[in-house]
Amino acid sequence: MGNIIDYVKWRGDLSFEQDDVNDLDLFALANICIIDFTNSITSNEMTIEELSKSYFARNSNKTLGLIIPDAINDLMKELAKAKRFKDILVYDFINLNCLDRQLQYASMTFKLKNNLYFIGFTGTDDSIVGWKEDLNLMYLDFVPAQEEAIKYIRNALDKFPGNFMCGGHSKGGNMAVVGSAFNNNDRIVRVVAYDSPGVSDYINNSVEYNRLLYKIYTYLPEHSIIGRLMNHKELYHVIKSSAKGGAQHDPISWEIMGKDFLYLEKLSEMSLKIDSKITEIIDDMNMDERKGFCEVIYKLLQTTKATHLKELEGKSVNILAGYFKLSKEEKRYIYKPVMKLIREKEFQKLLYKTLTEYRSIIKKAKPKDKK
Repeated sequence: MGNIIDYVKWRGDLSFEQDDVNDLDLFALANICIIDFTNSITSNEMTIEELSKSYFARNSNKTLGLIIPDAINDLMKELAKAKRFKDILVYDFINLNCLDRQLQYASMTFKLKNNLYFIGFTGTDDSIVGWKEDLNLMYLDFVPAQEEAIKYIRNALDKFPGNFMCGGHSKGGNMAVVGSAFNNNDRIVRVVAYDSPGVSDYINNSVEYNRLLYKIYTYLPEHSIIGRLMNHKELYHVIKSSAKGGAQHDPISWEIMGKDFLYLEKLSEMSLKIDSKITEIIDDMNMDERKGFCEVIYKLLQTTKATHLKELEGKSVNILAGYFKLSKEEKRYIYKPVMKLIREKEFQKLLYKTLTEYRSIIKKAKPKDKK
């Protein structure tokens, strides 16, 4: 079976007029939104081919972070070569990372063909502030990135004629869902979420979100964890992945056959049990406890002085030392929920599989010593 890069190579010779836009096309475009194109935008309107050349001329050896697969760079290169994608016009790339607002956000608009656009939103990047914003989803009705997504879609609807599709992988899918819901507009015809966390209690109960449900198409790997967090009401499709455990969140691992994903009948027991346990843990916490949990986790990460996940390597001692310096109340915020999760056997299995998978990936990525 192939992955999304294989799909682009195989289907790339056909234009959208010859074979219409499908969710794999949107999946490919959504995944490149994690790349920071800030210094590569040289005009208000660029093709994917032009953007790729500009980006790699400046970032030929740049990695995307600790947990973001560098194969995304390979995907971008293939999109830039394929007839189907290379002439797609790109507009209005925006990338925001603000410590004060605890905001990490990026999006861009693709013109697929006349009167049809796709707005892609990035998932969580390698920044610590991005992960703090993810934690904030536990207790805030809206996080800043969702507010930015609402504003971005509103501006795009005003600027361009025609219909829109919106989507993203991980947090990006959440941005697409919330941004579309609170821009109630018939011109938004489809919303795709690829292993994306759900919404807050407030949004879950809102008229805006429930009115959008029939337009949302959700895809989850078999062992999905992130894609089951928070509130979900939409139907979903389960995808086979070549990875194990939590490493299945990697979109490059999702298996594809022809011009569609390779589907499975249901989520794994591991995914369902962990989802049930996490939901139980969160439901048992009041809003003060949820906020306290998020703030203490962030405080521990700040003790390392790291700004990106890559910088956390080798700093477990700093985090442990930081834990012992916490007050009794601060320890209470994290000890109970963390211990509840660690005691869950399925979580232990997931953790083992995930760590084993990532160790294997890191080992393969390391250059071999020359004899």
